[in-house]
Amino acid sequence: MITNTHKPIMVKEISSFLNKDKELSILDCTFGGGGHTISFLDLGHRVTAIDEDLNAQEIAKDIRKQFNKFNFFRHKKIPSLSKILPNYFVKVKQRI
Repeated sequence: MITNTHKPIMVKEISSFLNKDKELSILDCTFGGGGHTISFLDLGHRVTAIDEDLNAQEIAKDIRKQFNKFNFFRHKKIPSLSKILPNYFVKVKQRI
């Protein structure tokens, strides 16, 4: 198990912008230690996260055990968002 020393900042401020009455699909492009992802999941939203760090992948495995609305993808080199987002939104639309 990886020790997560990452301390996310402005979690309350960021969460305050989210619609709490509707389940959102959120793409976390800087997963890191998963702090923001966990706060979004705690609010009932779906989260897909990406990161290139092996430690992040291990942290994501632990989070996945707790939340079924969470997906994680590790990329050796994170591609540009223009390559990721079209596929992401296709998957989101298929769930609706």
